[in-house]
Amino acid sequence: MNAVLGALASVALAALVALAAYSGTTVLAAALALIVLCLALGWPALFGLPGPGGSGVAVAIAGWAGIALAVVVQERVRPLAWFAALLALVVLLAFAREIARPVPRDGLVESLTGTHAGEVVAVLAAGWLLVPRTALGTAGVLVGAVAVAAARLPAALPWSGALTGWAGLVTGTLAAVVAARLAVPAQLGAGLSIGVAVAGVAAGLDRLLTGAPGSRGAAVVIASAAAPVAASGVVAYAVARLFAG
Repeated sequence: MNAVLGALASVALAALVALAAYSGTTVLAAALALIVLCLALGWPALFGLPGPGGSGVAVAIAGWAGIALAVVVQERVRPLAWFAALLALVVLLAFAREIARPVPRDGLVESLTGTHAGEVVAVLAAGWLLVPRTALGTAGVLVGAVAVAAARLPAALPWSGALTGWAGLVTGTLAAVVAARLAVPAQLGAGLSIGVAVAGVAAGLDRLLTGAPGSRGAAVVIASAAAPVAASGVVAYAVARLFAG
């Protein structure tokens, strides 16, 4: 049941991204902020991190800072270059969070790496704000969101992890091709590339999070559903920029 709910939640969040993109930058930024919040609320529990409150706050701050930065630099020629400094800062944030954690600091390495991994996934969500500035325009967001949603659907089926992963890659790619054919037929090759890349990320991350040791509470299910959507943002932008310009 959790697998079904998680897959449906990913579909809903991907649909939110696609619809928000057609409503403007402000609405899209607000939608991504909500996705980051969903990720932050369940990420520490997903990996059983000690001091989950602090880790969740660090993930949320990193993701929201990434969204704010994307809004500011989306018109720049090389917007991703500005994210190098942000990623360096979130490393420091993860260390500061560990320093502030009360002693004894059990599971220090696990807490540090788990928190930083969540921060990186949250920051990647900002990439969705950059996709409309490529040659694909807002249609690029639609193609990427469709790929994520379709790639997550096989996770609801009672199949083995390897089979659902390959099925997710295939369904995500095919769905992206159909979306590109309808929304931006002149860029069908770019749509195919986005489908392969985004579906691969979604399917791979799904397999990773399925094996996480955390409990299967509501927050965990939502976080595991939000993570593929968030992580696919910068992938969709990078592929769109590379193949479409």
